[in-house]
Amino acid sequence: MDESGAHLLSALQSGYNGAALEDFADIVHFEATVNGRGMMDYDLPASGPERRDQLLRRSLAYACMALKATPEESAHPIQGYVSFSEGGLSDDSLTANITFCTSRPHVPPYVGDIRSYREEALLELTRDDAKKLMFDKMP
Repeated sequence: MDESGAHLLSALQSGYNGAALEDFADIVHFEATVNGRGMMDYDLPASGPERRDQLLRRSLAYACMALKATPEESAHPIQGYVSFSEGGLSDDSLTANITFCTSRPHVPPYVGDIRSYREEALLELTRDDAKKLMFDKMP
């Protein structure tokens, strides 16, 4: 947690050079911006099931490992978001993005109605979800 109360991944915070917290509508969207990254995919095939499967596994593993590192007890629960959509130069390549932010009272959620998303596949994960996906091997 930084001095403003934002929950930021330390490895990503040090490389962030974007807008400051006061330039965002709220702290949740600041967290999501600082903590968000596209998943590395340059070593994957350009398309097909092999790309999809490896990108999915890689993205879920990253999200679960990051959530594992979050405190078990927190005043503001931390959630991870994994999205898949068509991207690239011609919008013809499956890409993935991952971010993390808190859920806070009196602050709009990062994602409103997750079922309304139509342009991308979006998965919301909690620390408990990550624990289940990792076969309960987390402390």
